[in-house]
Amino acid sequence: MLDLKSVFIYNNSKGGGIVFSKEVREKMSKAKLGKTRPPITEETRKRMSKAKLGKTYSAESRKRMSEGMKGRIPWNVGKSYSDETKQKMSDAKKGISWDAESIKKRADSNRGKKRETTICPHCNKEGGKAAMIRWHNENCKKLIES
Repeated sequence: MLDLKSVFIYNNSKGGGIVFSKEVREKMSKAKLGKTRPPITEETRKRMSKAKLGKTYSAESRKRMSEGMKGRIPWNVGKSYSDETKQKMSDAKKGISWDAESIKKRADSNRGKKRETTICPHCNKEGGKAAMIRWHNENCKKLIES
């Protein structure tokens, strides 16, 4: 019986497996120490992109991927920026202003789009969904006053 903690089984293309002993794995590890892969060229990046373009996953595959991601905690949960970092981010943004052309582009892109609106059941005021959730419904002044 093989002790799977002491060996690594490499599955080759013919369906069999090659078993490496701990000593061989250590030797392989030392041989690779300090070596890095060459950077991926722009041409290679384009070929990789083209190969993925238009690929769709079946419903079963998407379901399996979804299940595999459930329960994972994002890398930034529970982390916060130090005061020094916050100050650096603030300083980096100070003095930056939008030029007139960019402002016009942003305005034009939103022009004519319908915003989702809701009506507060307490004061019958109509407004944008986000603002109504924040300031009306359970937080409405009419509800609090009565």
